[in-house]
Amino acid sequence: MTIHVVPTDFATVQDAITNANPGDSIHILAGIYDGFTVTDDKPRLKIYGCGNEKTIIFGNHIVAVNAEKTELQKLTVRDFNGDGIKVNSSFNFLHQVKSIGNENDGFEINGDHNFISDCSSSFNRDDGFDVNGNSNCIVDCHSLNNRQGGFCIDGNANFVLNNIAKENGSNQTQHFGFLLENNDENTDGGAFNFLFGNTARKNIGAGIVCEGADNNSIKKNRICKNESSGILLTSQADQNVIDTNTIRNNGTGGSGSGIFIADGAGGADKENAIKFNRVKKNVELDIKIEGPVEENIFDGNKCDNSNGNVCN
Repeated sequence: MTIHVVPTDFATVQDAITNANPGDSIHILAGIYDGFTVTDDKPRLKIYGCGNEKTIIFGNHIVAVNAEKTELQKLTVRDFNGDGIKVNSSFNFLHQVKSIGNENDGFEINGDHNFISDCSSSFNRDDGFDVNGNSNCIVDCHSLNNRQGGFCIDGNANFVLNNIAKENGSNQTQHFGFLLENNDENTDGGAFNFLFGNTARKNIGAGIVCEGADNNSIKKNRICKNESSGILLTSQADQNVIDTNTIRNNGTGGSGSGIFIADGAGGADKENAIKFNRVKKNVELDIKIEGPVEENIFDGNKCDNSNGNVCN
């Protein structure tokens, strides 16, 4: 395995990739460089900068990862006319990477089994993190001030742990901190995403949204001061578990509720379980239920007001 240094050995990162063998390392020194593509014939490359504030990727080409088992670390990608970083392959590792001010998503993850840790996405015109693959793990990441939403999850069996979504959305678009979408491929037993220990705060829109998504676990998250609902289950969001979350002071825009369960969410043999949540000081209600209460399961929630008898 060889270490290639940019710009000492090669003037551009793309030149270094072209001349590397699978498993080589590419060290990018401090400076500003054009984007690059890790082609699918160069797996296991280790590409690392000198730190977020020192190694800046900015130019005509986005960063695209098409090879498996790529490591991408310690650099900033910014101001591209598209996504900042697009991961189209599987089993990659992204660590301490920032994506700032891009025209579309900060990170678009289309592959499976990727591990993304301690990364941040801010001031992008679409979502901070757009996850379309399966069995990815997103840990300790920050998504701040993106125009659409913080984390959009549209796949199966993704783990979203200890992340922060703050102040996402815009006055023109009320979006979300975390969104679990209903992918058409997720029917008949799909989804099973796991949101644990995350923070959704001061987003323009809801903190966490299950948009027709099924079989997800939303547990021990902190959801506060979002302009709309803390947690929103839309129609046809079924068999989700909403457990032991702290949901306070949501509805700052004047409407929403702490937990909002739309008509058509749940039902016979597909009830959502809403249990042991601490839901306080939300507007309009702590727990708002549009449909019949018996279409979902409520147990042990600590709250002050609801339009159903579900507060303890």
